[in-house]
Amino acid sequence: MNYDDFLKIMKSKNIFLQIIIDDVKYECIPSGSFFMLQSEFQNNYFTIETILK
Repeated sequence: MNYDDFLKIMKSKNIFLQIIIDDVKYECIPSGSFFMLQSEFQNNYFTIETILK
């Protein structure tokens, strides 16, 4: 995953991940703990990013 894709995930409100490995499809919906970490990331990182611009 590149940096821009990572930021898209961290900024999004709805996340559904689909991964295919050796023709087997895995689907993932993040848990509540992910959304808590995502919120903390948004509050810290995007605030710093805005200040640095």
